[in-house]
Amino acid sequence: MSLALYNKWRPMRFDDVIGQEHITRTLKNQAAQNRLSHAYLFCGPRGTGKTTCARILAKAANCLSPVNGDPCNACAACLGINDSSATDVFELDAATYTGVDSIRDLRDEAVYAPSELRKKVYIMDEVHMLSQSAFNALLKILEEPPEHVMFILASTELHKIPATILSRCQRFEFRRIERRDIAKRLMKVAAEEKIPLADSGALTIAHMSDGAMRNALSLLEQASALSGGAALDSDGVAKALGLVTAEVLLNCASLIAAGDAKAVLALFAAQYESGVEPAGFADRLMALYRDLLIRKTSDTDVLIGSGYTADDLSRLLPQYAPERLLFSVKTLRDALLQLNRSPNRRIDVEMALLALCRPSLGGDYTALAARIAALEARVAAGFVPAAGTAAPAGAAGAESPPPAANPGAPAASDPPAVPAVPAAAPDAPQPVSFRDELISALRDTLDRMTYSYIKTCDILAGGEKLILRAPDDMTYEIVSKRKTLDAVAETLAVLGRPHRVSAELGRAAEAPSGDGAAADGFDELLSFAADNPDIAGIR
Repeated sequence: MSLALYNKWRPMRFDDVIGQEHITRTLKNQAAQNRLSHAYLFCGPRGTGKTTCARILAKAANCLSPVNGDPCNACAACLGINDSSATDVFELDAATYTGVDSIRDLRDEAVYAPSELRKKVYIMDEVHMLSQSAFNALLKILEEPPEHVMFILASTELHKIPATILSRCQRFEFRRIERRDIAKRLMKVAAEEKIPLADSGALTIAHMSDGAMRNALSLLEQASALSGGAALDSDGVAKALGLVTAEVLLNCASLIAAGDAKAVLALFAAQYESGVEPAGFADRLMALYRDLLIRKTSDTDVLIGSGYTADDLSRLLPQYAPERLLFSVKTLRDALLQLNRSPNRRIDVEMALLALCRPSLGGDYTALAARIAALEARVAAGFVPAAGTAAPAGAAGAESPPPAANPGAPAASDPPAVPAVPAAAPDAPQPVSFRDELISALRDTLDRMTYSYIKTCDILAGGEKLILRAPDDMTYEIVSKRKTLDAVAETLAVLGRPHRVSAELGRAAEAPSGDGAAADGFDELLSFAADNPDIAGIR
């Protein structure tokens, strides 16, 4: 029976451990100087080398011929620990020995001298699973440890370990291993195991492993078995493990940008029928949108997705505004959160894809921001409304022609023409008469900074709506916050003057009008904002 790759390729020396140099260097120096502690605590994510380093440390503490702090892996002590036959090294699963009686038995046995090695070593995995009483029993021997005993505790949940235990251990925090380090190790293992793994395939596996070398080796073994000897590039790994390929992801994002819901749903249906999990599809698509958003806003190549390049992203970027990318990430994130308790995961992902194609279906702030961004893009492109959607320019001020003059009537009897006075717009916002009363009442309601900004605003009312007109961008950012608008609305209700409250930037009304097409586009933006009172204002 063959060993699993992660067991076969488990590091045997400190120098073989990757991605944890800040820990292995310290432990190696302590072993070389014979200054090892009696208790260590290794914490961090699963699969990052905690138990492996604990075994290497146990060998370093008992090795008969150490090499600069590294175990020789040739003496009787090292060989006994490697094949788990050493009687003085105990690997315990704290999830099994959770009770106080088990720890008391361990404490009673620890006082006896080791039978064959220099030190007794107790490696306790998932130590956070111990009960409070068990921790109290363990604390006693950590406070007064025998000289021949070493404890190495390992945990993935540091916050569950009592402070009294933490203070008596040397703590080392293991990090997630970087993708390039995992990929490099995978290429070395693949070469030794004669697995046809390409660089892109190694990066895809490294991305899926979430920083855990053990996960990466397990995925490599699974992919090599499923591929049947075929080359494992990015798409080969994706197909072998039932994942959506990068080509499909890029195509899906392009169709979503075009709003082609029919094609997007057909693409997802084909992937679902081929065995791709809905959660995996949504997760990889969310990673793609995250990478697009990061590159759009910060022009960086720090990507978390795999299988596509920066050039692939550059071809997609012109099709998306930052607001829509943010909306896409949040929509997919919310869908993934719901999948764990969903009776039908396919439907949930399909609804999320529909929302991505048609942001108008959503009513939250990110959806509204995406819709506004689309309107702004149309205005910038010179969008002209369809006929009948807006009155022609000048129609409001046009006058009907006067009746034909009676040639027989004397000219002097005709009354002089009176120019028409344009009617005022109904409910046009006007300064309120109760401004001082409102400002005074807000003094005890708002924090000092918000109050100082709101005092600089013009306060207007039109119909049932009250407007805070900010003089500059900074003031607008402060007063347009939802909690500020709600506080003003509540204060108005207390004063017996209930209004809906919104904020706007003062210079918006002073913006010079452009040509007819641009003006009509801005009119549509203003109309959109009026129809959606949740929006505080237009940027």
